[in-house]
Amino acid sequence: MSNNTETRKFYTPLNLKRCVSAAGRQFVGITTQGKFWNVDQTVTTLEGGKKVIHCTMSIQNREDYINAICGVRPSVNNEGLAWARVSFFDKLADRFANFVQKHPNSIITVTGALQLGEFTPKDSTTPLMGVNISADDFFFCRDIEAKESGSAGTQSQGYTPAAPQQGWGQHGSSTAPQQPQQGWGQQPSAPAPQQGSYAPPETDRQGFQNLDDEDGELPF
Repeated sequence: MSNNTETRKFYTPLNLKRCVSAAGRQFVGITTQGKFWNVDQTVTTLEGGKKVIHCTMSIQNREDYINAICGVRPSVNNEGLAWARVSFFDKLADRFANFVQKHPNSIITVTGALQLGEFTPKDSTTPLMGVNISADDFFFCRDIEAKESGSAGTQSQGYTPAAPQQGWGQHGSSTAPQQPQQGWGQQPSAPAPQQGSYAPPETDRQGFQNLDDEDGELPF
């Protein structure tokens, strides 16, 4: 009997689907699960009164899947990690901020809309393809025990990655990404970008129309 010493790869739980809103706008819906990092200290009120709070979540070994659905491949590190910036808006922002106070070290499931866009890290001149999620809901899964919260540990029989270093997943550490590349990953646009986020163009090259920043609603 042979010994299998190959390290098993961890794949972040992820489901993507191409969606069309009631207004006919096309976007990629996303459901993913993992630990959140780098939560903004407070909920920010944007111009026009919209509220937002951000965090970071990792997506590991899913770049092929994202590319197959969106036609755009996210940049990953040598562990296959892409750090996604997750944005929660309005009542959901308040709910997430309150949740973090009670469960600061936990696993959540996030649903929403996926975006991809280029950004350039401060310590590099090479543009990378970043991941952004405009959340429409989140769900508590479980708290992480102290022994699991190090650089690596079990995460539902998987892997808990180290906190993101300088780059897309680290708020304020990268310049604003440029407009997204052609593909489904452009939909929908996020309201008024913060540092480290980005705003897709009003209309992409396929004719998909992005949400108006004043709309205040995701296309679900």
